[in-house]
Amino acid sequence: MSRRPTLVAGVAGVAVLVVGFVAGALVMDSRQEGDVRPSSGTATSNTADASPDMAADEGGDSIEKTAEEAAIEYATASQQWLYLTDEEIEAEVRRIAAPSSADRLVEETIGELGLARDGLMQSAGRVWWFVRPLAVKTVSVSETRAEVSVWVVTVLSAADVAVPQADWATLDLVLVRDGDGWSLESIDDEVGPTPISGVRDDPWEPEPFDDALDGFVRIGSEPA
Repeated sequence: MSRRPTLVAGVAGVAVLVVGFVAGALVMDSRQEGDVRPSSGTATSNTADASPDMAADEGGDSIEKTAEEAAIEYATASQQWLYLTDEEIEAEVRRIAAPSSADRLVEETIGELGLARDGLMQSAGRVWWFVRPLAVKTVSVSETRAEVSVWVVTVLSAADVAVPQADWATLDLVLVRDGDGWSLESIDDEVGPTPISGVRDDPWEPEPFDDALDGFVRIGSEPA
């Protein structure tokens, strides 16, 4: 399986499936738009594998649970970062990044999101961009360091730019303890696991895809 550093979820698929636009390699490692953060849902904690003596933070939550919550947040951050300016993206990345990794993550994320933003701005219709966590696993955890994997799907469609597509990936995040929370040290993604499309339908084109969603409101704070 190929691995690559990423804070921009699913943008790699843009480079492969875009119509008339080569976006380059965009990956997953970002955050979401504005001051409102969409809910990432309730993660299933691997409590069966956790030590019964797992340390707790000041709020009473296990270190494993809080590390998983942070990993889910960071893994899906790119959904809203796409709509920020470079300066706002830098501020968001530095807020979640460990000091030793901040400069590198800022440079990578602004570059990746800039490619996606420039390409998607060419669309004559609505841009549908969703980054959703599906499952989470704690690989290892201590009081100062955690390795967490998050399985995510990114759905993207944009008329004249990107055919409707789903990108499946497993993001492997290394987190370091920072006071009462966790900071991001590094993030890599692996392709899949990827299910096949359901047997009841065939792939859609961007315009009928958008028409079928007429009147639907996105769940979360991403702009229409």
